[in-house]
Amino acid sequence: MRTFLPIALVGALFLVVAGLGAAFRDVSASTVEKLDLAGLFDRSEHVVHGRIAKTSVRLGAHGRPETTVELELTTAFWGGAQTSLVFTLPGGALSDGREMVIPGLPKLAVGEEVLLFLSRESKRGLRLPIGLAQGKFQIVRDEHGPAVLVRGASELEVLDPATKKSEKLETRATLDWQATVRELERLANVRREREAREKAESK
Repeated sequence: MRTFLPIALVGALFLVVAGLGAAFRDVSASTVEKLDLAGLFDRSEHVVHGRIAKTSVRLGAHGRPETTVELELTTAFWGGAQTSLVFTLPGGALSDGREMVIPGLPKLAVGEEVLLFLSRESKRGLRLPIGLAQGKFQIVRDEHGPAVLVRGASELEVLDPATKKSEKLETRATLDWQATVRELERLANVRREREAREKAESK
């Protein structure tokens, strides 16, 4: 049985919709803030490039499916220089057929080479890609051309703060991989300098 869990993001951090309680409602989309590369980077605890080595789904402490992902790291642009990163996402399909789906949450398949922008852990030990589908790019390599980053379409909507109305968010994008690497390295330097300055000013 498939269950849809609505998620609202404020500043790209995830919160269960107020009043949801133990029951789930069927929804077709999640509402998020539209983010560019710099916005994704600044909100992330981990910005990492690697290959999905393993995924597994279990029933979490709150009785909802959770998916644990093991990522073999190639590059950690932010968040440490580990050789691997293990994190847990809400949702997933259990072996008995029960499934929880979060609209807009990107799928992570074993063997995929990806660039991920990941949130901090929640109190339940869960993470989300920042901006849901906005926070995952697949790296596609072609022997006849340079590697590119590809981000697919999603069920995301963006809220207009003036009208309080939501509209479909276009998440599809294709970026040059090497140019993006240079930009991520620049953003990391900017963030390090900013955080060092803020730390010095707080003393």
